[in-house]
Amino acid sequence: YSYDLDNKVLMYHEQEIKLTKFQIIFFELLLLNKHRIVTYDELQDHVWQDQIMTTSALRSLVKNLRQKFPKEYIINLSGVGYKLADL
Repeated sequence: YSYDLDNKVLMYHEQEIKLTKFQIIFFELLLLNKHRIVTYDELQDHVWQDQIMTTSALRSLVKNLRQKFPKEYIINLSGVGYKLADL
């Protein structure tokens, strides 16, 4: 996998993987903070901004994003937040 922050493009074996706006924001937040847990409050502030982050919306976003990466790349720390695995 490679990710171009400037152009918001995720590549895997020279194939572009399409990401939605929310997926890009969520993934970049985890990527830029890859050595720590990104809390639910940070996700609310950065991804959803002025909208309400519901549990179902967050789960759906993570589920759909996980389908585009290796199975255990996005780690959930229950009650705390998310982080990227060291691959």
